[in-house]
Amino acid sequence: MTKFYLSIIVVLSCFTSCSNVEFKKAQPKGIKTLSSFPVELQGTYVAEKGHELDTLIIRNDKYLQGGKRSGKLSNQELENDSSIYIKNGLLYGENLSISNGVPFTIENDTIFYDYSHYNSMDLSKALVIKPFNNYHVLSKQEENKTWEVLLIEQKGEELIIYTEGNFYGDGKIDKKLEYDGALEDFFKITKFKKIKKGKYRINPSPEEFEMLVEAQFFRPYIVYKKIKI
Repeated sequence: MTKFYLSIIVVLSCFTSCSNVEFKKAQPKGIKTLSSFPVELQGTYVAEKGHELDTLIIRNDKYLQGGKRSGKLSNQELENDSSIYIKNGLLYGENLSISNGVPFTIENDTIFYDYSHYNSMDLSKALVIKPFNNYHVLSKQEENKTWEVLLIEQKGEELIIYTEGNFYGDGKIDKKLEYDGALEDFFKITKFKKIKKGKYRINPSPEEFEMLVEAQFFRPYIVYKKIKI
């Protein structure tokens, strides 16, 4: 069964649940929060994610992320999940993010379907955007009141989303993964408070935040291209 999950910004799928570092405050500190997304960022963008297109729509005070998705499930899954059903030739299922019903085909006891799904987030006290040098910084507050942070860079018709790089911590390396380096390399820039194994909290000053950016603490995650609709 295929389930559509959005993590950041971008989100955007780009806020990542596997982040090793959380911020105590929205970033960068001391810079006024914008009341809306800048006009130059607003519009519709697409990016390739595997074999699918991810769509990002930025409006004045919110963004929507999603797009067309493909899914499949077996007849057994259909029988075992009461939230999934077929009515008037359409497939429905809250767990499939297709509550409105979509056409489907059946092949070898497998149901195949396509659907569109978008998640929306409004700017608020828990989702703030601030200007920073050549970037805009988007901060999202988590349930524990800490913040996840990403950078947005505009280059012509492209939006480049930066998230925390994939750094190994506590001296442990999974040989199956590719890393951007060691998290310890950034300990000299600002104080990293260890919350638990492999998890840290930081509260950089504006100058320290700029140093983190310059030291490539944030790495490109996904590139969106603007389209005309």
